[in-house]
Amino acid sequence: PTSPADFIPGIKVHRFSQPPYVKYLLPREVICHQPRDKEEGNLPPGFHFSDGCIPREKLGLVRSRTVIPRSEETLAKLRSCAVYRDGSEEPVAWAFLGTDGTLATLHVEEEVRGLGLAGVVGREVMRRGIEEDMSLNDGWMHSNAAEDNLASRRVMEKLGGRNRPFSAQGDAMNVDSHPLILA
Repeated sequence: PTSPADFIPGIKVHRFSQPPYVKYLLPREVICHQPRDKEEGNLPPGFHFSDGCIPREKLGLVRSRTVIPRSEETLAKLRSCAVYRDGSEEPVAWAFLGTDGTLATLHVEEEVRGLGLAGVVGREVMRRGIEEDMSLNDGWMHSNAAEDNLASRRVMEKLGGRNRPFSAQGDAMNVDSHPLILA
């Protein structure tokens, strides 16, 4: 099958189909009900949160642990939170919020998995997002997990996320200064 774009020089159509995802909706009361600091039990002993966003020099590590193609420039613009071992400057868990408030990236290093850090750092970055950005303070946050990514889905469910399945199909076009498109 052909499309009109097949006949216009300078336009390339890229077809894509994402695997089914599950959208998790997280109400404010689920995100903000936990104690806010490690002394009150959020983090296991021996760990602490970053004071602010993940330092730019650590973004190469973040990129190396994901298949999601994001540049360091993009990651540097997103709100983030990391967990460190006490006495260490290497993050062992991190989370990023997309510009729309989506919990966009969540990772825990293999050697510290099973300690509950994914849920803790995910909740913390969403809580910070709600507190620091009034546009996110409408009472809801959200996340998408691939339907077959059971570990991510379990984290979202443990956080109290309510799920809604969805999938996406579509076409993306590269337009190289075509006069019909630019006019």
